[in-house]
Amino acid sequence: MKIKLAVPAASLLMIGAVLWMPLAAAAQPEATPTQPKTLSAADEAIVNKAFEEGNAFMEARKYAQALAAYRRALARAPDEPSLLWNVGMSAYLSGDYAAALPPWKRLKQQEPRDGAVRAKLIQTYQALNKRREREAERAELFALRADARKKNPNSEALKQKDYCRDQFEASGRSVFAYEFFEMEGRRARRYKFIVLKKGGDSEDFNISLGSYAATNDYFRQSGKLKPGQRVFHLDGYYAGGLHKTFGFFDQEPTYDATRVLVEEILAGKHKELSSSRQGKTE
Repeated sequence: MKIKLAVPAASLLMIGAVLWMPLAAAAQPEATPTQPKTLSAADEAIVNKAFEEGNAFMEARKYAQALAAYRRALARAPDEPSLLWNVGMSAYLSGDYAAALPPWKRLKQQEPRDGAVRAKLIQTYQALNKRREREAERAELFALRADARKKNPNSEALKQKDYCRDQFEASGRSVFAYEFFEMEGRRARRYKFIVLKKGGDSEDFNISLGSYAATNDYFRQSGKLKPGQRVFHLDGYYAGGLHKTFGFFDQEPTYDATRVLVEEILAGKHKELSSSRQGKTE
């Protein structure tokens, strides 16, 4: 059977982690469904109709209805990757995080090197407050990347420098949290929290946890850093070139501690230490 694989046009809110290529071998085709059981013409028509209905509901952001439609299709084509993905996505977006786990776990079994699926599992474990499972999945994701680098340092998969590890709401704002795989470059960052515009799907501003070379040079020259130590800092970047510094840390904060700080910033409970715009300190 051939199910139409085109997922409906989606905003940042909908696609989230689908921003990283699978860590698959170069010979493995992308977005190619596994060979499911042969369906009758009648069943295939039912599956395609339900799939298209689900896509329409997703476009309208009626995620619970989309989930019901995709489930009808999945009942007849239980191994179809596009359906497993969309059942998980619609369940997640409807807030039914527990229902998102089974289809994404099954998809992980089919595509164990697919980084997008791994990222969605990490997000879902985060939403369910299953931190042990979240960390285990994250460790596997990083191990896949290390294995890809070992096999082919020039792999296309390695060009993606980060992945979406979390999505959450804070003070009426939608936030997407990205983690960088490596701390590299003179403006090295660990996390970037993209805050969407109120009622919209585009970025308003972002807050990042970084460890910039210039900042470390300053602290080292002033004698505030021990040999081998580095300082981390939490910064906000806003329209018009506005930059705010919210804190410095002599040890790297965990993701959970950083997220709490971001939530406090959005709630107005954590104020900036300094700010600057176009070279002017405020």
